[in-house]
Amino acid sequence: MIKNFENGKSKTIKEWTVSEHIKKGNSYNYLEVKHINNTFEYYINNKLVYTNYAAKMYGDRLGFIVYNRQKISVGYLSVNYINKKVKSKISLEKDIVFLDEFNNNSNNWNELNNESVNFYFSDGNYYLDHKKDETGYLAYINKNFDSSKDFEIETKFKHVSGDTNSPYGLLWGKKDENYLQILLTATGYYKVKRVINNKNEEIIKWVKSSAINIGSGKSNILKVKKEGEYYKLFINSTYLTKIDFEAFFGSEIGYGIYYKQKIAIDYLKINQDKTNIIKPTKKDKTLTVPLYDSFNSNTNNWNLDNASDYSVAINNGKLNLKRKKVEVVLSVEQLILILIKIL
Repeated sequence: MIKNFENGKSKTIKEWTVSEHIKKGNSYNYLEVKHINNTFEYYINNKLVYTNYAAKMYGDRLGFIVYNRQKISVGYLSVNYINKKVKSKISLEKDIVFLDEFNNNSNNWNELNNESVNFYFSDGNYYLDHKKDETGYLAYINKNFDSSKDFEIETKFKHVSGDTNSPYGLLWGKKDENYLQILLTATGYYKVKRVINNKNEEIIKWVKSSAINIGSGKSNILKVKKEGEYYKLFINSTYLTKIDFEAFFGSEIGYGIYYKQKIAIDYLKINQDKTNIIKPTKKDKTLTVPLYDSFNSNTNNWNLDNASDYSVAINNGKLNLKRKKVEVVLSVEQLILILIKIL
């Protein structure tokens, strides 16, 4: 458990949690706390067990505490400055513009319990329980930030129970019945879609990915990264693919859950470049002819990429396009990304 004291009052940051990294019985355990930028990283026996992204220091004293009838032995206490080359989990070039670790409902998420759903907070998670074998339900809040700059949206969720082949996922840029969404299943598939006036438009059809941890009880970390004129999609740090950036309809962000299943959301985080410089979206110039490319270099700015499902590369005087998964179906948007772009 991790907690802090402020004005004599205790606040739990992380509830009691069983950890395989703690040595049991009459054994020594090594505890380490790293303060990097605005975060605290907590280690037990050199294993990172928790990160607090809203760290706060109250003073310059430190020590030890023991509860109930027991005796402990402290081997040593060491305090050092961290080498500047050590990288934080939060990029030094980015700011956290929003963070919710779901320890409470300070951001006014939907909390309701009826015949269709049960949405509630418990043990540092936001639970979405969809009770019916039909349709779905959305939970979202309003969070405005400058989407013209590069940003990252990251969330971690776990499939708790229910149908493993039903979708759940993240939505962003929502206004009324319009939004963008990436969906997962606990059987290892993902898809990307836009919703316009409550009608679905597929951007990427269902794709099987080995990057997704499958089965109930397994967690997955999803990241949507806006980089220039693209969205890059990651699951568990694996780069899946990219799609064209699409402007937000609005400023609502949240989750969707469909059919009979239950998920737990650990956190939602939005990072953004510290710089105030807005990166312009590239404009494609008109293709001019005649055109000749021997593919000895990338002078014509082909869209080279290496994702989990495809790659485009120039090697040995050839433009190589490789499909890594035969079951994947390319959408029109993905095919467009492989077309030549003239600067």
